[in-house]
Amino acid sequence: MRIKRRQKAFTLIELLIVIVIIGILAGLIIWAVRAAVVRARDAQAKNSAKVVQDALEVYMTENPNLRTSAFGSQFPNNNTYYPLTEDNLKELISGGQKLITTVPTDGQGSAVKLRVVGSASYVVEAKSASSSTKCWIASSGTSSSNNLPNLSASSPKDCNGK
Repeated sequence: MRIKRRQKAFTLIELLIVIVIIGILAGLIIWAVRAAVVRARDAQAKNSAKVVQDALEVYMTENPNLRTSAFGSQFPNNNTYYPLTEDNLKELISGGQKLITTVPTDGQGSAVKLRVVGSASYVVEAKSASSSTKCWIASSGTSSSNNLPNLSASSPKDCNGK
């Protein structure tokens, strides 16, 4: 006579519980990775604004008046923010050395925007990755008297140039 052995196996409930736990863990991991990506893109936007600000400061040291320079003529003083392009970055050359080698992008993947204010002032805006209405703002010393936040701020501010 043969004795039947009962084979050990997982029940359907046990399998469903394991699948639900794996799904919850996967959701948490995806959420954490997404948050890290947004923080990295925000850091990139802030850095892009700082790179443009540094390049403009060097450029302004050699060309004291943005309005009369070839660079400033591409950005008329009409309170409009202009995206930086390859063409208008050609002027950012100091002694044959490029101050900016590529078009800086903001947290949304768009070009950083520049507004020339007056004869020797500027404002740079780089949109945040977390919100299209928040920007990292860098400005020259003379335009900071207009109460514009600078890059030492710990969080982005409302965008001026939509």
